[in-house]
Amino acid sequence: MEQPRLRVSARERTPAVPQVPSLPRPRLAAGSRTAIGAVLVGAVVLVFVLGPSLHGRTAASHAGELTAAGARDVAVTPTQSGRSAVSAIAGTFGFGGASGTALPITILENGHPLHVQTRASNVGDALRNVGVLLGPKDRVEPAVSTRLSAGLTVLVEHARHLTIAVDGRLVSVDTWATTVGQALLDAGIGLGESDRVSPPPSATAYDTETLSVTRVNSGTVFVDQVIPHETITREDPNLSPGQTRVVEGRDGLLRKEVLRVLENGAVTRETVVRSYVALAPVPRVIYRGVLPYVPSAVPAGPAIGSVDGYDYARKLHVFATWYDPASAGRPRSNPNYGRTSTGVMVQRGVIAANPKIFPYGTKIYVPGYGIGVVADTGYLADDQLDLGFPDGVQNPWRTQWLDVYILAN
Repeated sequence: MEQPRLRVSARERTPAVPQVPSLPRPRLAAGSRTAIGAVLVGAVVLVFVLGPSLHGRTAASHAGELTAAGARDVAVTPTQSGRSAVSAIAGTFGFGGASGTALPITILENGHPLHVQTRASNVGDALRNVGVLLGPKDRVEPAVSTRLSAGLTVLVEHARHLTIAVDGRLVSVDTWATTVGQALLDAGIGLGESDRVSPPPSATAYDTETLSVTRVNSGTVFVDQVIPHETITREDPNLSPGQTRVVEGRDGLLRKEVLRVLENGAVTRETVVRSYVALAPVPRVIYRGVLPYVPSAVPAGPAIGSVDGYDYARKLHVFATWYDPASAGRPRSNPNYGRTSTGVMVQRGVIAANPKIFPYGTKIYVPGYGIGVVADTGYLADDQLDLGFPDGVQNPWRTQWLDVYILAN
């Protein structure tokens, strides 16, 4: 490269400082190498080449800053073959030797040596200039406020920096702990009896490692489960055939004692310890009236037709009247009050007739009345039916002639 010509005025006591020629300014990165540098010594521009045998550490951001006049401090770790070159370069930059202002020191960072020529006044500035960043728990000897002297060795030990995932957050901690368990204590993180840690507490804690704490809790809870009630049907002789009465039921309750295990607040396992019926279900009961049972010795015969859904064997035209216990001829004080000749009580569905025409147990469908069974007799015409009703029913039936149907077997 052609050097610029210098013009020096005779009237000036000091020579003019020439401009340093522009050089490429590549960005520096950790582990990068730079091959070209330029420095100003007096009025002479020197161009030099740094080979692969020279390794350095600097706070500069690009190669141009390495070559500028008054450049930042440079920390150099030479190979064995590059020691003479280091001394030459340091002197060229004005970091020692000829200038008498830069001091040679050694920084021992976590056991790794860095040889530095620096103009810093104290240990803290020297470390900062070469990019050695200190955390709140890092150790420096001598102290950062110590003034520098030639040949000084500075010991730097960095604390381990750990990240702990716990309770839904990330906690950063600098620590000198050697195990995971000690690191958690330094961070003020306590462990429950069932908590899990990955790696385990006895494991070695490594720098920049991420630890994970899983909170494990367990406890007993009670869980209720509904026991549905059922519906059943029962016969009620006090109801007339076709009548119903409903008694509502109630659901029951099955209570379970459950051991529940949670990890970081989420349920991972449930075990039923015991269960019992806390409230018994009550069934819903439908009571229905039925025809009283009266044996029949005469079969009705096969069906010849159907009416209102009932199959019948014969159709007869009769005169239908009605009666109740009060009109049956016995006073209320009589133990047999309301009891028919077959022993059943007078109620809806009981029909009195001439058993020679209508044998006991004959089932008859009477339109407007329903199904009845012949279970009583009296002073009745051959073609008369007396329809039974319970006491207290006002005008339950209109006396009339009508067709009735003897139900088929």
